[in-house]
Amino acid sequence: MRGACSPSSSCAPARRSTCAAKISQSVEAGILGYDMYCSGNRFYGGDGIVKKGVENTIRSVGRLAHDGMAETDKEIIDIMLNG
Repeated sequence: MRGACSPSSSCAPARRSTCAAKISQSVEAGILGYDMYCSGNRFYGGDGIVKKGVENTIRSVGRLAHDGMAETDKEIIDIMLNG
């Protein structure tokens, strides 16, 4: 996996656990999605940020990540720097 923490990456040893946690959560989400698919469950357009069509859903998620997280990012950085 490119960009993830690996022995050849620049990821500091103390941060490897957070890298592993992110990878673990991504894998878990993928497995949940697959299990939902296998049992006939799914999300429909209009369910939360899910929209009709994958492109529209991607736009919703992009908007959430770009616009919605701006203040969250600032707060996280402040907590990290100032306790």
